[in-house]
Amino acid sequence: MPVTRQKPSAEWIALLNEAGVPCGPIYKINESFADPQVQHLAMAQPVHSPALGDLTILGHPVSFGAGRSSDPQQRAGAGPGQRGDPDLDRLYEGPDRRPGQAAE
Repeated sequence: MPVTRQKPSAEWIALLNEAGVPCGPIYKINESFADPQVQHLAMAQPVHSPALGDLTILGHPVSFGAGRSSDPQQRAGAGPGQRGDPDLDRLYEGPDRRPGQAAE
């Protein structure tokens, strides 16, 4: 049996944190939204997906500069076969463009 299965994850997290090893739980998606740190940092953000409608997603866990951006996520991620930024799509003219794919 792997050593990590010999104790519950909460015990490992406590032991490792006490030893100075930064760590935390690995969550299922539904557990992520309930995490106190996610709630404190207001990381859950509403977005609209053309395919799925209104969704709540987790924002990026890393912030740069003086603090976390107050700007919400602007849109849902790109769907299969789509690029995520229409402005970049208009600029892209490379040889990898799919056959029949017109420039915008």
